[in-house]
Amino acid sequence: MARLSRYLARLFWSEAMALFAVAAFLLFLIQCLRLFDLVSDKGQNVLTLVGQTLLTMPGLGVAFLYVCLGIGLGRALRGLQASSELGIIHSNGLLPVLLRAIGLYTLIGTVAVLLLSHVADPLGSRASQTGWEQIYVKSNVSQTASLPEPPNYEQIYKTAWHVS
Repeated sequence: MARLSRYLARLFWSEAMALFAVAAFLLFLIQCLRLFDLVSDKGQNVLTLVGQTLLTMPGLGVAFLYVCLGIGLGRALRGLQASSELGIIHSNGLLPVLLRAIGLYTLIGTVAVLLLSHVADPLGSRASQTGWEQIYVKSNVSQTASLPEPPNYEQIYKTAWHVS
């Protein structure tokens, strides 16, 4: 691969990943806020909150990765146009190199989306169904073991009628 193709692919990828990092951080914060009530009601700690949030991130990341890849490509091409590099590429007949870089970028993006949707997301779902349920059960058992037993209303009713 020519140096120009590597440069262009790296430029496209860096623009997309910078945008995806910002989007992923915002999604992480939103998921933390959504799960905060659930985790705090069950009396669990911050590590459980972060763990549950990270397990739900791959599913959300797939949807946003498509958008970030497209916007990253557009931003990189606009940056190339603004610095007159795109005009130089066209005037020197290097359009096949540009198209090769876009094809490589698309291929790498497709592989990243496939890995995220078919490897990371199922692993996160499986881990959330098995590992975190044990933490829920342990915390719920410890909470219910310390609670007093509810009163027997039938006995209260019988004693109230016998007393009066």
